[in-house]
Amino acid sequence: MYFIVFALGFLFRPIGSAIAGVYADKHGRKNTLMATVIISSVITALIGLLPSYDSIGFFSPLLLTILRILQTMSISAEPTNSGSLLIESAPENRKGLVTSFVMVGIFVGFVLGIYSFYLLSSWLTAEQMSK
Repeated sequence: MYFIVFALGFLFRPIGSAIAGVYADKHGRKNTLMATVIISSVITALIGLLPSYDSIGFFSPLLLTILRILQTMSISAEPTNSGSLLIESAPENRKGLVTSFVMVGIFVGFVLGIYSFYLLSSWLTAEQMSK
């Protein structure tokens, strides 16, 4: 079930990027970036507040799937939009360097997430991890 939730989110990434691209063309990249960050933050908080399956039954995974799709759609536009915004606003001789921080930041985040999981799984037992 978990894989289906994440797979559906990734299938909707191109749709989110297309919507954000159209919005950016009409309202500017800065407004689009602010909107996607706010939307993804609110949706992430809502995912954290979702009741468990024991509380609301089937609606819990259904709501998780819907929120995950919306979250992925909003997050999918952030790297390209922020890179474009940085290219437009960076000094002429530093465009490549400044824009590279977008991808560096993404991969540093991945590494920190993996390292955090490694630390937690090293310190906690399987029973503690499942709670």
